[in-house]
Amino acid sequence: KILYMQEGCFTPNRDIGIHCLDKKIGIEWPKPEKEYIMSDRDKIAPSVDDLMPRLKAEVVAEKAGSTVEYVVMGQSGFLGGAVVQAMKEQKRSFACIPSGVRLDDRKTIAEFLDRWKPKYFICAAGTAGRPNIGWCESNKGETIDINVTGQLNVAELCRQRNVHCTLFGTGCLYYYDKDHPKGSGKAYTEEDAPNFTGNFYGRMRIALENLVRQYDNVLSLRIAFPVDSQGHPRSLQSKLCKYPKITSTLTSYTIIDSLFPLIPEMAKKNLTGVYNFTNPGVTTNKFILSMYKKYVNPEHSWVDAEEQVTSVPRAFSELDMTKLLKDFPDIPHVEKAVEASMKKLGEIVKKKKEEAA
Repeated sequence: KILYMQEGCFTPNRDIGIHCLDKKIGIEWPKPEKEYIMSDRDKIAPSVDDLMPRLKAEVVAEKAGSTVEYVVMGQSGFLGGAVVQAMKEQKRSFACIPSGVRLDDRKTIAEFLDRWKPKYFICAAGTAGRPNIGWCESNKGETIDINVTGQLNVAELCRQRNVHCTLFGTGCLYYYDKDHPKGSGKAYTEEDAPNFTGNFYGRMRIALENLVRQYDNVLSLRIAFPVDSQGHPRSLQSKLCKYPKITSTLTSYTIIDSLFPLIPEMAKKNLTGVYNFTNPGVTTNKFILSMYKKYVNPEHSWVDAEEQVTSVPRAFSELDMTKLLKDFPDIPHVEKAVEASMKKLGEIVKKKKEEAA
């Protein structure tokens, strides 16, 4: 016998059911599925997995009657999650487009924009490939659809509504050359033409950047080798920890804890165009792991491999931070920011261990 409980008034168009025999519910039914007598409605009820997109949309619908300042897309990803965290900490008025909505779904994105009437849209949706950017080489159509066409969809929808739009690009567009030697302090500005075209992912980011420069409502942030204090699997330090050997070259890095809190204010200042979005200065993978070892895991070890000289350059370079520092002069040097992030990560890890003990 199954008892039904109901709270509040019944609203037919918001009635939701889950297939009672779905294994994800975790009920061990005593008889085989075919022996149960079920109504036609229950037989076609969705599974938990099929229902999740609708449930998320229902949660979003709770805010449907109110306007917000910011809308975030891609909140379930690494970078999007960091944006949402910054929004919460700053107590910003914001809403998130449901994760099931794709960048090519202009109609649905437009509906959310018209419903919430935001001033600022932050799009963290995109792909860097799984497990890495090598995926983009064999999935070129999908890469274009997500990282170029999809981003332009968002930029245009925002332009039509006079909404400021922030997009995420990549800072891995350059390599050291005779005019920008490694360790010289001669850094690449936002106006320097990219010279690294070694992979399809990068070439499409260059194509997008050239296109969005034509929009007067778009802020494009160049992110490079992001490091965080939460230990996200997609963060650079998490990836480095998986390798027994690492190479180290001086380059620019994006330290999320010190830079992502600036994003809402950059939008509010109506900053547009392309911005290098890394911390001032350069450092190495070795320095990052040394801070990880010092504050997070003293047992961690690795072998420093010599950097191989090849005819194909790699996307390591120093990015000029003059443009960003003009509006935010207190951004910490990359090594200071790395140490602060690893110290915070160490505190989080320690706390989790104490709670589990």
